[in-house]
Amino acid sequence: MCLVSATAVSILSVLLCSCHAQHNEAFFNRTSYVRLQTPISLHSHTGLSFRTCHGGDLFVQHINTSKISLEVRSDGLVFMAELGGRRYESRLNERLLDNSWHYVNLLYRLGNLTLSVAGHQQV
Repeated sequence: MCLVSATAVSILSVLLCSCHAQHNEAFFNRTSYVRLQTPISLHSHTGLSFRTCHGGDLFVQHINTSKISLEVRSDGLVFMAELGGRRYESRLNERLLDNSWHYVNLLYRLGNLTLSVAGHQQV
């Protein structure tokens, strides 16, 4: 008879889950980027985390003549969309260039896109 502690079972469960989980994460320096084969849909929840001391694009997506982008600047976060010849911009004034982890969420609900980070949000 083999006795296994609950702690050992918990650790084993975490290790097994970690081995089979798909991680969608990457590290980028100032000149690196990722190219996605499928576009990001804003009609669902989109989230990302970042930390940096330098401003720049967090993501940019072009589809035909439309474009969306999310940029971190010294004065905050800027979401921009160019759709049907019109330009839309939303800003969240929050200092984020502090080399701390920040979690950005884009949530489309009831016809509005909400941008949130660090406990602040902008519709």
